[in-house]
Amino acid sequence: MILGPDGKRLSKRHGATSRGRVCRAGILPEALVNFLALLGWSPGEDLEIMETAELVQRFSLERVNKKSAVFDPAKLDWMNHQHLMRMPTERLVEQVTACLRAARGADAGGARLDALVDLLKPRARTVDDLAQKAAGYLAQVIAYDPATVRKHWSDPQETIARLAAMRGALADLDKLEAARDRPGSP
Repeated sequence: MILGPDGKRLSKRHGATSRGRVCRAGILPEALVNFLALLGWSPGEDLEIMETAELVQRFSLERVNKKSAVFDPAKLDWMNHQHLMRMPTERLVEQVTACLRAARGADAGGARLDALVDLLKPRARTVDDLAQKAAGYLAQVIAYDPATVRKHWSDPQETIARLAAMRGALADLDKLEAARDRPGSP
């Protein structure tokens, strides 16, 4: 028997979630299999993240639990994140590209997406989450939060001065980096 987080029995009227809905939410199939296997079974060690082949190899009926298991969505998200971190970038990029194409059309990021996926995956819980985070970096037109614009850019002269100061600071950094990379420099 599988219980919901509230301790009540899952049924089609209480807490039910289809496999399709879970996968459309960006949960990796291997993470879902791993999570479901551990609901009613334990490998006997502090081992939680396993590939399907390892689950099959380690499985034994003697380790099946008799008590009801609790379906914890937060644990499923955590487990999905662990599988996401282990997934090769090339395979993850394929899935993120599919999400981006579904949401944005043909432009899905191109060659920059590999580096972007590697950069963002430590903070993503699902493939959809990763695609949403990447979309902000790939946007052709940047949309600014109106409240932030009013707060920080209300005075055009002050905004120009801030941006000029930032540009100068960044230009100095380029000079420092170039000087540091020269032979004989500290």
